[in-house]
Amino acid sequence: MYRGESFGDAFQVVKDKLDIPIMFTEFGADAFNAIDNAEDQKSQAYYLVKNWKEIYENAAGLGKTENSIGGFTFQFSDGWWKYDFEAGESCWQLFAGTSISSTVNNGGSKSAEI
Repeated sequence: MYRGESFGDAFQVVKDKLDIPIMFTEFGADAFNAIDNAEDQKSQAYYLVKNWKEIYENAAGLGKTENSIGGFTFQFSDGWWKYDFEAGESCWQLFAGTSISSTVNNGGSKSAEI
């Protein structure tokens, strides 16, 4: 849900009309400022903090609607998978043939070819 720095009446509407908990499966803001054509992490953080505070304030036992059970932030990753998307080249093509190591449960490492 994208409504800017506040979810507005979303918590109350869900409570009044559905009477069920609300969880946001995607909310927040992109780190890219299209006006300045540049990354803007401070602006992204501003929206995320405002949204998280509102989610918290509407959780059970904290006063307001008491129907919030959390959420997942939008674009928490840096979005490199979209690299040069319009040209048909993906980030994965950039790393073709390289090895990626990942930690496995036993503390060892495992390599995978892309």
